[in-house]
Amino acid sequence: MATKILDCTLRDGGYYNNWDFKKDLVKEYLEAMAVSKTDFIELGLRQFKNESFLGAHAYTTNDYLKRLDLPKGPKYGVMVDAKNHSQ
Repeated sequence: MATKILDCTLRDGGYYNNWDFKKDLVKEYLEAMAVSKTDFIELGLRQFKNESFLGAHAYTTNDYLKRLDLPKGPKYGVMVDAKNHSQ
């Protein structure tokens, strides 16, 4: 069985900068991951809005995803953060 590689830099790394990554950094990162043949890339979280500031990769909405120039190769996904749902 072949090994698959998943990179979660934008999701996991976002805990350190409130998921507020500069657009140019995200573009360069995605291109580098495609060149490196990374199989799967987590683009961030999909969570419920809250009162504090969090960048685009904390919500990773469909509208935001459509604005990203996603290189061909990797499969892309987001993690659902259900722990913040209060109901």
